[in-house]
Amino acid sequence: MCTRLNFNNLLHRILGVTLLLALAMMACVTSTFPGTVVPTPEETTNAPEPTSTVSVPAWGPSQTDWENIGGGIVGSPVTVSWEPNRLDIFAQGADGAVYHKAWSASGWSPSETDWENIGGNTAAPPAAVSWGQDRIDIFIRGADGAVYHKAWTNAGWFPNAADWENLGGTIVGSPTVVSWGENRLDIFAQGTDGAVYHKAWDGSKWFPSAKDWENLGGAITDSPSAASWGPDRLDIFVRGADGAVYHKAWGETGWFPSATDWENIGGAIVGAPAAVSWGMDRLDIFAQSSDGTVVHKAWDGSQWYPSTVDWQNLGGNITAAPAAVSWGENRLDVFASGTDGAVYHKAWDGSMWLPTETDWENLGGVISDSPAAVSWGADRLDVFVRGTDGSVHHKYYAP
Repeated sequence: MCTRLNFNNLLHRILGVTLLLALAMMACVTSTFPGTVVPTPEETTNAPEPTSTVSVPAWGPSQTDWENIGGGIVGSPVTVSWEPNRLDIFAQGADGAVYHKAWSASGWSPSETDWENIGGNTAAPPAAVSWGQDRIDIFIRGADGAVYHKAWTNAGWFPNAADWENLGGTIVGSPTVVSWGENRLDIFAQGTDGAVYHKAWDGSKWFPSAKDWENLGGAITDSPSAASWGPDRLDIFVRGADGAVYHKAWGETGWFPSATDWENIGGAIVGAPAAVSWGMDRLDIFAQSSDGTVVHKAWDGSQWYPSTVDWQNLGGNITAAPAAVSWGENRLDVFASGTDGAVYHKAWDGSMWLPTETDWENLGGVISDSPAAVSWGADRLDVFVRGTDGSVHHKYYAP
């Protein structure tokens, strides 16, 4: 019995010593292993406050600064992109000619502040579109009221660097052009009788002919806006004489609601609406309301939002028609000129408006017309404006 007790006491002592040695070793490891040192009470009390993350400005050259890229223009510039890192800007010069500047990975061409004169005698800012790599089509209203066309291909300018192709017509304001696929162009314009006129290129010929135009009816007061969300689909939006927005669509069965009728989708707007599509069966329209705010309407494939005739008010206090662009599904960016002459921006990210539904981000600048915006890829925006000095100014977004 005594032997068993002595043995148990010895075993307990051995286990106790072993446990103390193990705890000491753990304490050594804990105190020397990087990143696991436990602060003393004094260190905890005197620890500095955590620093906030410093955000890197996404706008270049800065949040409110703009790059001056020269020129002496009238009205708003227009811009297109046919591949990543490629931009082409066109504008009406003070002499009535059309001027062009391009950006590529090697920089601005012909230089940072110079522009290429590509001829023409235009009475309003040009319209431009690209349906593929190395392809641009530009349209203008000539001094005689007809529509003129010039194209860029990898072989150069057509018909040549200074001449333009006469497409006939007698229009008011600038034409509008859209493409729903390779070798397809659709041009819309306001006729002198207030109706909307249409001409199309199918890859081999002009429809209805080289000089004739299709009358689509309507009684409008400004240039039309057009968008396409897929092959054989066109949506056109105009401001009617009553200030409301009217809509017409082209699909596989022809014009809707008919060749000359238009769908009234409400609103009381100033100037031309702006339309954009970020995917199949999706349309977003923005306009300057009669109270100076920006209003918005969307088509989701089955119905108009917020209703057929109602519009969502996005706030703002603007002086000219807004510009809208999308770089991908569920993304919208809207730009407008404020009453202080600065450019204001709002974005939709798929779940909410930024900075809020009615607030806008101030991007600086002192401009005298509507901005022009384009995107050549996800998370990339380029904005161009005419400054009060008549030159073109540029800002980009690249987070």
